[in-house]
Amino acid sequence: MPVTVGLVGAGARAAEVFAPALADSPEVRFTGVWARRREAAEDLARRHDAQAFDSHGDLVEHCQAVVYAVPPATQADLAPYAARRGRGVLLGVPTAADRAGAEQVVLAVQEGRAVSMLVLPWRFAADVRLFLDDQVPALSPRGASAQVVVGRPATGQAGGVWRHERPVVWGMGPHLLDLLEAALGPIPDVRAHGDPKGWISIHGEHQVGRFSNSTIHLTEVGQPSRAVVEVFGVEGSAQVDAASAVGPPAYRTLVDEFGGAVAARRSGDLDAERGLHLFALVEAVDDDLLRGR
Repeated sequence: MPVTVGLVGAGARAAEVFAPALADSPEVRFTGVWARRREAAEDLARRHDAQAFDSHGDLVEHCQAVVYAVPPATQADLAPYAARRGRGVLLGVPTAADRAGAEQVVLAVQEGRAVSMLVLPWRFAADVRLFLDDQVPALSPRGASAQVVVGRPATGQAGGVWRHERPVVWGMGPHLLDLLEAALGPIPDVRAHGDPKGWISIHGEHQVGRFSNSTIHLTEVGQPSRAVVEVFGVEGSAQVDAASAVGPPAYRTLVDEFGGAVAARRSGDLDAERGLHLFALVEAVDDDLLRGR
């Protein structure tokens, strides 16, 4: 039986990314939508033969899992309610607007014994999985470099204050650091310098004597994004553009695997605790930038 899943949010990301993936997945049944803008929720639900709910609590009571497509602060307010009731939660990153919120999400997941998964689309793209599972291990990796270029959010574009004020660090940092750790292992120590609103450099010291150097650059509105990660090892090098690897199939895989995890009642490695770990890493980067190191 497919898992019943509700969607919180009716903005562009919810409508263009998550709703189609939920509607097309054989692993889930798209039950309904709740958003603070009732008209937007009704419109999105109508397009996918789902129900528009009157409240977040009502949505939670009618499904086994919830997908959150809302800003971090809103997610941290809402997701614990669902998690404490044992509902699976698919969480955007960062999982909250501050460390306390990220910790509360983890606590709620633990208390409700809920399945949790993070929206890290790079990790669900076929080319990235080939890179991590086959190409990188064959290199006997020693280090990595990465160059991420992302377009500035357009004026009035949805995404919350956090995405507009700190788009380089908090918009791309969790995804980049997650991918680097997947390739080279955990990062006990991270350092950064640069302009939080334009260009930053991140140096990661991974366990087992591996190192990574990365840059994230914010360019003009409408410019194409790229996220080229290259790993170097004894046997040579391999690279992937994680940004170009992501498309509708990656989100379909993400939703399929989330539905499977909820059905099996078993979280994977990309869970709420992983979200808290990534929050701490990005926070360390942000602290360095604020201190001007």
